Amino acid sequence: EAEKARAALDGHGLIRDLDPNDPTRQTILTLNGHRTSVSLEAEFWTAFRDPATEKNMPINALAAVIDAERGQDSGLATAIRLYVLRALQNRGQSVR
Repeated sequence: EAEKARAALDGHGLIRDLDPNDPTRQTILTLNGHRTSVSLEAEFWTAFRDPATEKNMPINALAAVIDAERGQDSGLATAIRLYVLRALQNRGQSVR
């Protein structure tokens, strides 16, 4: 499953592998004109695309909304993971 998710994302040029043994994938996002890197597991990047597609938003735009709404207590990667988790819960999907 992870390889399938990584292959799907690699095809769009979104992932840069830093360490082949590290399960996270670093992606450069542009938020309000500023570039930032975010490291998430490939499965989270795949799941993050669904709500962005449903909202007809690029992932950069959705990430910018999440960034603006997150508290200073958590990093952007954590905020994105929590957003994905809530989106899945709202759809009634189980999280494995």
